[in-house]
Amino acid sequence: VPLCRKSPCSSMQRGVWQLKTLVIRYCERSGSSAGVRSYLENKLIPFARENSHIQIVASQKSRRHPIVQARYLKDGDKVLSLMNLSAHQVAARIQLLRDSRPVRLRKWSKDFRTSPSVQGPWQLGQQLDRKHVNIIVSTATEPSTS
Repeated sequence: VPLCRKSPCSSMQRGVWQLKTLVIRYCERSGSSAGVRSYLENKLIPFARENSHIQIVASQKSRRHPIVQARYLKDGDKVLSLMNLSAHQVAARIQLLRDSRPVRLRKWSKDFRTSPSVQGPWQLGQQLDRKHVNIIVSTATEPSTS
């Protein structure tokens, strides 16, 4: 199993790689899949040898743009488009999927406000003790006597 190049490796948890399966879908004749076909011919075999822990599936879909779908152990799937990319760019996208994982959004555990309000806590249906007083500020100035 190759070591991760980044110091805090986000694709590993407790020594277990999180990426389980890569599914590459492409069209045999489409121009938008040319980079994917070149990647499959030249660069997929070395990548598969370096990453033997990943199951790699390549399937043809007629008249569809190319995509890569990554399936992770915990976090589900992540899909990226490979449309009109070169073989080098496809390799970079697949490497990105190998080195990262989709993180689910977490609910914030603490309240929005940490300090108490100056006016006190507000409650639904709270009645006001006294009536509001409207203050009118006049912007007109009085004529000066000189």
